[in-house]
Amino acid sequence: MNANHVASPPRGRREHLVHLPAEPPPVASPPRGRRRSNWVTAILHWPRASTSTAGVDIRRRPRGADATPSSARSANQDPTPDAVKQANRRLYDQVAGNYEDIDGRRDGELSDWIRSRLAALAASHGSDVLLDLGSGSGVVARAAEGLFRRRIAMDLSPRILASAGPMAEHRVAADTDALPLADGSINVISCFAVLHHLAETTMLAKEVARVLAPGGAFWSDHDMDSAFHRRFRWPLACYRRLRGSQRKYQEAGVDADTYAAAECHEDGVDGRAVLEQMRLAGLDAAADFHWFGLTPLTNRLFGRGERSRSWAPLLRIVAVKPS
Repeated sequence: MNANHVASPPRGRREHLVHLPAEPPPVASPPRGRRRSNWVTAILHWPRASTSTAGVDIRRRPRGADATPSSARSANQDPTPDAVKQANRRLYDQVAGNYEDIDGRRDGELSDWIRSRLAALAASHGSDVLLDLGSGSGVVARAAEGLFRRRIAMDLSPRILASAGPMAEHRVAADTDALPLADGSINVISCFAVLHHLAETTMLAKEVARVLAPGGAFWSDHDMDSAFHRRFRWPLACYRRLRGSQRKYQEAGVDADTYAAAECHEDGVDGRAVLEQMRLAGLDAAADFHWFGLTPLTNRLFGRGERSRSWAPLLRIVAVKPS
């Protein structure tokens, strides 16, 4: 396959590529009088002790004190999974040409760290095929050069795949809920800063378990865990306000509702629930938490070591398919 070709899935047993409309309907905004800014919510609800969330269905975001209302959510309803997918495709199609400039957090130190993680996974779980889910502009796929015989970069947005430059032997525009790959065909799956864009992860866990070869591994990293958000919601609100992430996307043409729906787990991913879904799918899964890769300052302050849940923002999950 040409490295610059964005592939649709082959014909056969099932058709997996999600066909989204060219102009999907906008995500509904909440009624007037019911909206509250992240800043105000953070102040009103600071602080509250963390509670266990094991077994919680992550399709529903916590409400009340543990929620940050957003312009894409009404008081009674979160965006549907399909609306979240449509929003993510709109957003990344819109910013495809300048995503790295907008994000502004990925540097050589992070790429070297990602490469070291991938090298360890290849050595332990096989170096034939890497599948990079939510590949985006290709930071993980490029870091894996020379570590795997083949790299498959997969994303819901065909435009960001097409504009990413050299990064992988194969590029596929597809949905994580229905991977267009054969059973047992992948040695390592990477999923970097993707989980917080998914409305739910039940089908992801099942598909990961299906396509992994026996002994293969799934590695997810760089999504914020919800327990950290609950503990540090006020400092996080300050950080986000100063960093101005949403403003940068809006300046690139992304409307507020699309941004909010795409960032559907802006308040963090329920890592315990994701672990449970991986285990129910038949994988041996474990999680840890760290700080590395956010900023040069936090890299120096906190290093690469693991921390207890709620005391580090970044959730890392490794799930292995039994041999």
